Amino acid sequence: MSSALSLLPILIIIIEWRLRKKFVPEDADRMSDTPGKRLYIAGGIISAVIIFSLLFILDFTNINIMKWTCLLVVTIVSGYNTFLYWKYIRESNEHIVSIISWIIGVVYILLFVF
Repeated sequence: MSSALSLLPILIIIIEWRLRKKFVPEDADRMSDTPGKRLYIAGGIISAVIIFSLLFILDFTNINIMKWTCLLVVTIVSGYNTFLYWKYIRESNEHIVSIISWIIGVVYILLFVF
């Protein structure tokens, strides 16, 4: 199971890269060019701090805690990114890439971790 969770970030990165090549035009706006730049950065920092603190707070010897924590983290982070992409750069279709990668991440966790 730990190898399945280790492969998840690699899988998500590769899938997002391929989807961006397919759905997002090369000249599309980036989040750093919009008024949502500060929210995007703040959300990323807050997510990283929470995820890092969960490593010390939760008991990962319990498999159920680890499964549900991974599912919750993937859902919250992807949902936040999807909302910001949809709100600030809707015409670039970046939110579609984020939704597809979220679905793949959740399905992967449900199939290979649960």
